[in-house]
Amino acid sequence: MFQRVELSNLAGRARDVDFPDRVAVGQVRRALRDQRFVLAFQPVVFSSDPGRAAYHEGLIRMIDETGQIIPARQFVDVVEQTELGRQIDCMALDMGLAALRRDQGLRLAINMSARSIGHARWAETLMAGLRGRITGDGGVIEMALADAKKAVMTIALPLAGVM
Repeated sequence: MFQRVELSNLAGRARDVDFPDRVAVGQVRRALRDQRFVLAFQPVVFSSDPGRAAYHEGLIRMIDETGQIIPARQFVDVVEQTELGRQIDCMALDMGLAALRRDQGLRLAINMSARSIGHARWAETLMAGLRGRITGDGGVIEMALADAKKAVMTIALPLAGVM
């Protein structure tokens, strides 16, 4: 169903594309429908031992209709604030949790939008994945600090009775 791909294995297949937003949205919608996404694993190495990975970052990549790998920067901005963005985060989370189940020694950080934290399907994906056979402390969810602040305010204010 999903693939784990080392970034070094993508050489020659990745490309930058420049397409209008409406085409990007349609391409993302079709790629989600056809499950044409991979989680590319970028090693983050120790400065004291550059040959050894401290952990891997799980970076979502879309495969277009021609088989080309499209980096996230080419499609995330146009869908991040939409339901498609939540679907991509759910897919990335599911792929990351599956990788952690397959490789108990893997340390993996997955980039997410803070908008996904309060999304019901994302929470269900996380809880279902954690009920699986994941042990240790191998999983990290990363998000930009500005996004994290917005997410905390979105979640905390209603809980505190402020809104």
